[in-house]
Amino acid sequence: ASHMASKRQGREGSSLWTQLLFKVKVSTAFGDTVVCCGSDKALGNWDPERALKLSTGSLTFPHWYSCTAYVSTGRGLQYKFAVKHNDGSVTWEEGGYNRRIVPIGGRL
Repeated sequence: ASHMASKRQGREGSSLWTQLLFKVKVSTAFGDTVVCCGSDKALGNWDPERALKLSTGSLTFPHWYSCTAYVSTGRGLQYKFAVKHNDGSVTWEEGGYNRRIVPIGGRL
């Protein structure tokens, strides 16, 4: 799966938080949901049920996009994409390592 995370610094130059937006390309079955799950509260603290949900549509599939997630600036976080299936099972992104990012404000 490919992905993009973009960052923007907090209001009026504040460095307290960073806005993250995620995009991933993954083919799914009808009714599946793609989530970004990770080590921050905004990403569900590794709980797929509380993870950041991504959305897609007939014109954008198989690209999935997140709404804005607000995370603390300067504190590293880890995340993975996962697919939640209709039957309740979860398929995690392949690879033994988590993706890592250190939100520093500004734009990526």
